[in-house]
Amino acid sequence: MDKVFCLGPKARNSVMEDKLVDRICKRQERLYKTGGELKSHFVGLDGVIDKIISSIEAWYCMPELLTRPTIVCLWGLTGNGKTDLVRRLVRSLDFTDNFVEI
Repeated sequence: MDKVFCLGPKARNSVMEDKLVDRICKRQERLYKTGGELKSHFVGLDGVIDKIISSIEAWYCMPELLTRPTIVCLWGLTGNGKTDLVRRLVRSLDFTDNFVEI
């Protein structure tokens, strides 16, 4: 896989870059695998799942680059699976310690 990005000339360190790229690639793989698992569980929500995965990709793969929080707002009629979708996503990405449901 090609390098995702390159650090500036003063900060360039091939070992550090390789570790960072490996971490990003592993997180992307895990995120896409989670998306596939969610699609197999929830019927008819493929487009919604793709949008959610796309919305949280930068936050999940490279959180140190973000300066603002990522907000994903799900709305719809009762019983469509919004809450279950988010719960399964959080569990699959192992973010249960960072998740608060109100």
